[in-house]
Amino acid sequence: MKNRLSVKTSTIIAVVLVAAVMLESCAYFNTLYNARKTYGEAEELREERGGEVDRNLKEKYGDVITKCGKVIRDYPDSKWVDDAIFLMGQSLVRQGEYDKGIRKFIELTTNFPESGYVPKSLYWLAKANFEKGEFNQALLYTQRFLDAYPDNDLKFEVIFLAGDISLALENYQDALIYYSRVASESGKKEYKEEASLRRAELYYQMEDWTNAAAGYESVLGKGMKWSMRYDVSLSLADCYTKIGRCGEALIMYDDLLAEITMTKEKPPVMLGVAESYVCMDSLQAAIREYDIITNSFPRSNYSAEAYFYLGVIYHEKLDSLQLAQEAYSKVSNESASYEYAAVALQRSSSLRRLLELQKSSGDTEGEEAQAEKRFLAAEIQLTRLNETDLALGNYHAVVDSFPQTSYAPLAAYAIGWIYRIDKGDTTQAVEAFTHLIREYPVSPQARGALYEVHLLGKEELKSQLETYVDSAVADTAKIAARKDQIRAEAAAMAAASLDSSITSPVDSLGVVADSLGTPVDSLGVSAASFVTAPSLSDSAVVDSMGTGKVSAVDTTSAPSREEIKKETTYPSGGAADTTGTRKPPQPSGENRGQPADTSPSGRREIR
Repeated sequence: MKNRLSVKTSTIIAVVLVAAVMLESCAYFNTLYNARKTYGEAEELREERGGEVDRNLKEKYGDVITKCGKVIRDYPDSKWVDDAIFLMGQSLVRQGEYDKGIRKFIELTTNFPESGYVPKSLYWLAKANFEKGEFNQALLYTQRFLDAYPDNDLKFEVIFLAGDISLALENYQDALIYYSRVASESGKKEYKEEASLRRAELYYQMEDWTNAAAGYESVLGKGMKWSMRYDVSLSLADCYTKIGRCGEALIMYDDLLAEITMTKEKPPVMLGVAESYVCMDSLQAAIREYDIITNSFPRSNYSAEAYFYLGVIYHEKLDSLQLAQEAYSKVSNESASYEYAAVALQRSSSLRRLLELQKSSGDTEGEEAQAEKRFLAAEIQLTRLNETDLALGNYHAVVDSFPQTSYAPLAAYAIGWIYRIDKGDTTQAVEAFTHLIREYPVSPQARGALYEVHLLGKEELKSQLETYVDSAVADTAKIAARKDQIRAEAAAMAAASLDSSITSPVDSLGVVADSLGTPVDSLGVSAASFVTAPSLSDSAVVDSMGTGKVSAVDTTSAPSREEIKKETTYPSGGAADTTGTRKPPQPSGENRGQPADTSPSGRREIR
């Protein structure tokens, strides 16, 4: 009987212990289950909001972190700890706590090297570092993943991410390789389409319009959602205009207009229609389309863009400076936030100044004034309007028509600079700089031209020209010294004339008196003319003390263009164009021609 009770008691105890263990296991499993459920809900909301994580979502992710922390703290020896660590790391990254999330993933890969979450942790380590801006570190983690787990289900997600990281690093060719791998190796249709689209976007960003068009053509299909088909069609049509397939672009834009149901989708397409007309050289049709846009969508980026391109047409195609100036002046009034509002304002100001210079020029002006206006016009055309050829013509006009003015050496230097920098024509550049040095050897621009000849690799010619400059400077110094001597003699003779009259036409110094009693040297130069202050040309060879000493020409340092050219004052609001491009900018509508988005949320995540 006693033994039976003992066995019964033992059985009860065992059952109780098993129940306790099961309850404990259920407790932490339920905690982890609820954490996973909350995380899933948060992810769905984040996707609905386009990847944005607001305060409410952060609180949801915070709830996940709390639950996972409880599992790790209260049940450190359970088999679910690696699950909890991984889920906590994901939630921290979603909250923007990248360093904390990274530490969790490193903890998992270090303490649980056999866990099935190690490959996922490597992917998230790459993702977290990418979002943090540590691109090189992120790329290392993608490579580590691909080396260790080449057949893992996350393979193509990691390759996508490697492409995005390479794009952020501006390693465009590497990015193309990664995207191409997905397009060619993946067996999933959604992966292939996404990779082809990313590749097309990258070609578009690189302005490789032909390959971009081919990429867009490969993904454009009837099964697409309207929003994606709209975006891809806009980009493809834009590529068509860039490669001269103008008619196809116009047809595509017209087809889009026929399908559009929302007013906000119309202006980008209408801008594309106008661009197609320009591509076809149907300028009046393009002008009419731009006018419709300005009237239909006033005070918007679309009307601002329409006015900008009206300015381009009038300025570059129709050579109507007045109409171009008026169109450019309206851009910032339509939308101050428009991408090229500042460029338009600068062009408007520059064209207005050009028009003023043209109206004020006349044959009755002196050569210096005429040369100044031609030179200023050339400077505006070169530095503000990117009209290199027109500027070159005006610079040549200054040198050829007004060679004796102070603007001639400035224009001569600008000619050489254009041939070297803008046109890359070494022969013409050397010829221009050589002409400058031989015609104006003692000018400041000659010093700059010598250095330019050196930069062009013509050392022997530079040596010859340098000798020529030194000789010219020495001759000028002698002339300056002779002028100083004549001034001194004239002053002495003027003082002596107060005491006695001149009895002989030639004095003891061999200076001949002219009919007015003014000493004249043997070259026929009136000595009295040198009693006054030195002229502007003298100042080039007479130092600040008036000693007549001449410093050697310094050819060891390169003067900047700003040091060489004459300072000029331009109208306010016409700051020099700093866009860093010699071609007109190519602005687009809000949905037209957007560059590839390299942000972490720029690609639809394939989970």
